[in-house]
Amino acid sequence: MDGNIRIIQFLSIVPIAFFIWSILLLLSIFRTKPLDQAFTVSKYKDLLTKNFKEILLYEIEANARSYTRNVIITEKGSKRYATAIKLVTIALIISIILMMANKFITIEKEPRKTKVGISFKIYNSRQKTMSELSIEKMKILYTVKTKLYEKL
Repeated sequence: MDGNIRIIQFLSIVPIAFFIWSILLLLSIFRTKPLDQAFTVSKYKDLLTKNFKEILLYEIEANARSYTRNVIITEKGSKRYATAIKLVTIALIISIILMMANKFITIEKEPRKTKVGISFKIYNSRQKTMSELSIEKMKILYTVKTKLYEKL
């Protein structure tokens, strides 16, 4: 039995590691690079000397480039999020299985207790006091106990 408990204690490290890993993945989503913006402020002076068509072409090209960069950043964040959710689910399932296994092991370790009940019925018309009832119960229990010892 002690070996099983040791194994459960050792295996309980796995869901904790999964939870920590998933938290780090979810936090890394917030630490990603900011999304790329197409039109930067530093290019204003260069674009002042160009004509309208060149400015539009520059802006279209910058938007296309920023879109492809942003797709990479968002896909990476989505993959991290999906991985973190899978890890949390797996960790929860492992935790539930370990708790159930631990519960079954502790149930097996506890000795079983059986209660024997004796019902007392009083067919007397008069009411008896508590002391009289307890004396009668003691007598009945004594006779039951002696009969059990005789059988052994």
